Amino acid sequence: MSDPTRRPLNFPSWHIPYLEKHRIYELLHEVARELVIQKPIDHVLFTKQILQNAAKTRDVARVLFLKSNRINCMEVAAEIAKVTKQVIISDVTLRRCLGKDIDDCPPAMIAKCLAYLIRTDNAYNVGWIMVECIRTEAEAKELLQHGILPTHVFHLIAPLARIQKKYIKCTKRIQKYIKEIHLGKRNVPEIVFECIELSKIRKASKPVRPRVIIIGPRGSGRKTQAKLLAENLDIVHVDFEHLICQAWMAESDLGEKLRSCRKEVCFHSELLSQVINKRILEEDCLQKGWVLTGYPYTDSDFKYLDNLDTPPNRVVFFGM
Repeated sequence: MSDPTRRPLNFPSWHIPYLEKHRIYELLHEVARELVIQKPIDHVLFTKQILQNAAKTRDVARVLFLKSNRINCMEVAAEIAKVTKQVIISDVTLRRCLGKDIDDCPPAMIAKCLAYLIRTDNAYNVGWIMVECIRTEAEAKELLQHGILPTHVFHLIAPLARIQKKYIKCTKRIQKYIKEIHLGKRNVPEIVFECIELSKIRKASKPVRPRVIIIGPRGSGRKTQAKLLAENLDIVHVDFEHLICQAWMAESDLGEKLRSCRKEVCFHSELLSQVINKRILEEDCLQKGWVLTGYPYTDSDFKYLDNLDTPPNRVVFFGM
């Protein structure tokens, strides 16, 4: 093993779009989760065998419903499962598996039984909905230690003012997954629809660094919004007009090529893209992300931008 403090390992810049496009971080996260759950003797062989299956299941929704006052979560889960074909694991299922009441079982046994249930009835491949199985912080801790990681945690909140939003203690362990759903006067089909839509939204295992282009006519507020975006997201604002002036005056090969084009420089997309590429490959842009204004101008510019080492992943159009 190499010492990262003495020999830091960095991905080449052109790997970044590939990792994001094919969601390699999520794939590795899924493989790591399986290693924790199954604890194989031969980790290398297991990883080779599990990779293909992990690629299929990384987008599978794993939903946990917290116990809610005066709301039948089981009814909501059953309606969701009719649409998504997920397997429901309820407190009744858990009690049947344990052979005794849940209150009489230690958290480790409950988590072990839930891990077993997930491996049956094809729940691992199609996803699962766990309803009111986890009630305490100790149970939530054991659940996570067994590698059972929900992608979404729903807490249905009743529409009565006197009912306080009291989370059970386990929410401290799964806080980042929780989504509050205020029921109001909505019926079950409306609640089910919202839950299904929310379960389609997946958080990335690693935050994607913004690479944004803002396009619009003069006076549309491109630079103003870019500066606000850079300030709020802590990314780098790349002003192309300022950048091209710097490159033009620079004593470099690229500067000489730009000056040799004179007034026709705007028609040389390959040179302009080199100016952009040189800037966005600097450390601050690679580490934080960037927002570009003042470029591109033509279809050809867009094509060259798409071939950069780190092409934009968001394009925003402004109108007047």
